[in-house]
Amino acid sequence: ALVVLIARADFGSDHGLWIATALVIGLGFAGAGLFAWYRNPCNRIGVLMVATGFAWYVGLLARTEPPLLFSVGFMLENLYVAPAVHLLLAYPSGRLERRVDRALVAITYTIVTLGFVPVALFVSSAAYGCVDCPENLFLVENNPSFGEAWLDALSVSGVVVPLAVVVRLFQRWRRASRPLRRTVTPVF
Repeated sequence: ALVVLIARADFGSDHGLWIATALVIGLGFAGAGLFAWYRNPCNRIGVLMVATGFAWYVGLLARTEPPLLFSVGFMLENLYVAPAVHLLLAYPSGRLERRVDRALVAITYTIVTLGFVPVALFVSSAAYGCVDCPENLFLVENNPSFGEAWLDALSVSGVVVPLAVVVRLFQRWRRASRPLRRTVTPVF
């Protein structure tokens, strides 16, 4: 259904690219996740992969025509980042074993959900240069200067959080046993 909605959208460009990403990235994560979940239902890696795939689909709603779907996608376009970070920090056991990992994941979920609510409430899609986009149904008041300032603040977190994740992955890799390093190195 998402592929059809993206193909029929009268705005934007690169419809083929977005359809390809829907199929390759979304189905890749969801399909591999379902297989992993089936093979080892006690390990949460499969569930996190499926969640990442579906969160990718939610973000792609911003490329569709119906105003409600567009508005949800506009607000949650970066949602896929949170389960992907969760997946990386929980690999290979499927559990977040340290407090710092749980904190990083909680911060990431908060930023990609609640952090973008003010953008959806105070920035129209036209303010992003998309004059043909559907109406943002969540818009309360168009205030592009507030939106730019808020997005600048979110950009800082978009640098700090990934750096912290990379540091945590490196720390875990350094502490891992030799067999575990062989397992996690390709993923990291």
